Amino acid sequence: MALIPDQQLRSKLASDFPALKNSEQRWSKLSKHANEVNMNEIMLQYAYPRLDINVTKGLNHLLKSPFCIHPKTGRVCIPFDPSDVDHFNPDNVPTINQIVQELDKFAKEDKENSASIQDYDKTSLKGPMQVFQTFLKGLK
Repeated sequence: MALIPDQQLRSKLASDFPALKNSEQRWSKLSKHANEVNMNEIMLQYAYPRLDINVTKGLNHLLKSPFCIHPKTGRVCIPFDPSDVDHFNPDNVPTINQIVQELDKFAKEDKENSASIQDYDKTSLKGPMQVFQTFLKGLK
């Protein structure tokens, strides 16, 4: 309600909201007054992802740089394709230990080709690296 600048409208909505059953009904009621309220500002305030303050001010928190390693979980911060976000599962993100094991396994199984292939192509980082390279080509 604090985002609604018109005191009369804010009071009216405040008195109407308790009778409404859920947030969807409240949003619908608020949307009917969209010409009186800056709906974009309200949507931005409530729908835009919020950063954890400790992530930006704490020196021991990740800033989500691609391919950095989380100090507690050992998981690799990987880029993913936003158009495929429904298939992204954070629990399946590789760990640094997994990457080391994959590199060791590849070296044992394919000693002949090991030197000619990029290290990330030998691991589960191959897909995320392709996503990152596609992103970088788009920036060019």
